[in-house]
Amino acid sequence: MQTRFIKILGFLLTLSYAVFIVWIYATEPRSFKEVTTSAEVAAGTYQINQEKFNAALDLFRREQFRAARDEWQRADPAQGDARTQFYIAYSFYREGWGRVYFD
Repeated sequence: MQTRFIKILGFLLTLSYAVFIVWIYATEPRSFKEVTTSAEVAAGTYQINQEKFNAALDLFRREQFRAARDEWQRADPAQGDARTQFYIAYSFYREGWGRVYFD
């Protein structure tokens, strides 16, 4: 009984390690911070930095679109929040608002 338990435990540890290695190769993180962010997204505990989001929204309302985009990208490094990604895309649209030709 004890040897069977050890074999099963070894198999589960090997399988979990293999899944971890495949996940690392699939996500290709460049830093440990990206690894932790990806793990939060996978676990469903990821949240954006609300203070930076609000600061970017203030910049957006003052029509400082490039600065707002930079701040939103800092607020959502995993690019997983739909609302933040909408505002980033909308800021590109608003930056070109009213132009009828390319300078």
